[in-house]
Parts: sequence; structure tokens; C-alpha cells
Amino acid sequence: MKRKAVAVFALVGLFSLGVSWATPADAQSTDLLRVLPDGNAAFVVDVKRVTSSNLWTAISSHDPAKGALERMQNEMSEIGVRLTDISTVAVVFQGGAGKDAVVAANGAFNQNDLLARLRTDQKIKLTSEKYKNFDIYTVKGVAPAEPKHGPENFDASFWFCEDGIVVAGPVASVRAAIDVKTGQRASIAQNEKIGAALAQNSTAAARFAIVLTPGMLGAMQSSDFPLPDFSTISMAFGAIDVGSGVDLNLTLRSDTAEHAKSIADSLNGLLGMAKGFLGAGAGDAKGKAIAGALKSITINGVDADVKITGNLSAEMLAEVFRSGRS
Repeated sequence: MKRKAVAVFALVGLFSLGVSWATPADAQSTDLLRVLPDGNAAFVVDVKRVTSSNLWTAISSHDPAKGALERMQNEMSEIGVRLTDISTVAVVFQGGAGKDAVVAANGAFNQNDLLARLRTDQKIKLTSEKYKNFDIYTVKGVAPAEPKHGPENFDASFWFCEDGIVVAGPVASVRAAIDVKTGQRASIAQNEKIGAALAQNSTAAARFAIVLTPGMLGAMQSSDFPLPDFSTISMAFGAIDVGSGVDLNLTLRSDTAEHAKSIADSLNGLLGMAKGFLGAGAGDAKGKAIAGALKSITINGVDADVKITGNLSAEMLAEVFRSGRS
């Protein structure tokens, strides 16, 4: 039952109706963002590009990633969906908490077949409701007659928004997306600050933009770890790109160049400490592998921004995976 729940959540978070794979990824993400409600954080992933990369091939051949991916794809196939069916996924957080996240996705998918499979699955209950004349479907787990570890309680809702796009998440979030469709709520695509930040990395496999609030910044502070003062950071955005390895870039936007330099200097100090600590662990293969990965990271203050970049090769990531099993 637990694996079935994972499959359904993977489905609700990733699936969609059929569209042409030839559509440019950036155009697809624009389509997805325009149907999602406004929020303070957005993530866009070109799933097809990630899963067809050499990096994906390399990492998915090593446990534990290999076993986890195989289990997920086997469970998804039981309800008529393959990971390779998914094209692009966009996620919006309306208030910074995961419980109000809403997802839009597109790809190659048979809507009728999926609904039929869900309706006949005895471990899942599929219901529907009308909201402003649109059908919202909700999937709920059904507790087994003799549960070994207690009942599996989960539910997730989804809506076939339009040709090529499905929206999913908590029912309130799906309703918010319908409000966008009917013109009663602004979409995340109309958020100029988020849009400009995402456009900085428009060709990347995965990109994100987050407008930071005082509450988020306060949660990052810890008496156990000497983090720099992030109170002047108003936004974070960046990208993850894939090929034979992973290219990372992150921008922390501060209010002045002086504050940005201070934060960069503090982060460089922490990075140096981490490299020394992990690299000194003789016999600790995982620590040394992570220390090697940290060597590629650079942190600089550029005007009012803190720029963080790094590159991890497939070999380096594979070593981290292998070391994690030792």
C-alpha cells in the first residue's frame, strides 16, 4: 500500500495529457506557469531533458538511486503512466509551505485509461466534485482490512485543465488554479519579480525563484551552526543544468553590495571549514567524496548579489553514491 501511495503521488505530481515533444521546453513551462496561481516561489523542471541526459543514465545505474527509480516506475506503470511520459513540471508555493503547493504538468498520457485504472484499484478511492463547472478528481488511500502498520492515509486532487496540461495538489490549491482559469485570480506568470528571475536561466533543465520572507529567513538561523546574517536577502533564484554532470548556480539578492560581500565572505569561510573537516576524515570515503565535490563551488559578491556556482561530474556523483552505501 505504501508503494501504491508513492505511485499515485508521483502521478499526481507529474502526469498530464498528451502534447508534442517537439514543443520547446521554455514555451511549455510558460504554458504551465500561466495556469498556476500566484505565489512566492516557483520551480520548473524539464523532466524529459533530465531523464534523457547522460547524467541520469549514470546515476540511475547505481544503488540506492537505481532501486528507488525502479520501484517508482513499476508502481507508476500499474496505473498506466511511465516516467518517460512526462515532459515538463512546474510547482508553485502560494505561501512558502509545502501544504499549499500546486503542480502543473504536461506530457504523453491517456486520460481515460488512467481514470479507469484508478477507479478499479481496490486500494485507492477516486472521487470527483464540480467547482465552477470543472471536474476535480481526488485520490484517497483505502486502509487495508488488516493493516500491518496502521492505515495508509493520503489524498491528492487533480484537474484536467486543458489540452496538454494537468494541475494537481491539495483540493484548495487546485481550486485556486481554476480561479486563475476563470480570471478571478492572478497567475504566477503575471508575477514580474518571479518571472524575471526565472528568465535568468531560461534554458536550464531545472530553475527556481523564491521571494524570501522574514519568517523563512528566521527559520534558517541556528544557534548550532554559525550561518551568516541573511536578513538583507530578499530573493533567491538559480538553476540546475544537466549533461554529463550537474552545473549549479544560485543567486542570493541582497540590498547593497556591502551586505552581499559580507555574506559571500562568511559563506566562503564556512565552505573552507567544510572542505577541511570532510577532507580530513581519513578512511571516510563518503566524506572525501563530498569534499571533492565542494572543491568546485565558488562564492562571490557581485554588486548586490551573492553568486554561488559549482559543477559536479557524473564520476564524482557516482562516488558519493557508492560511498553512501559503504
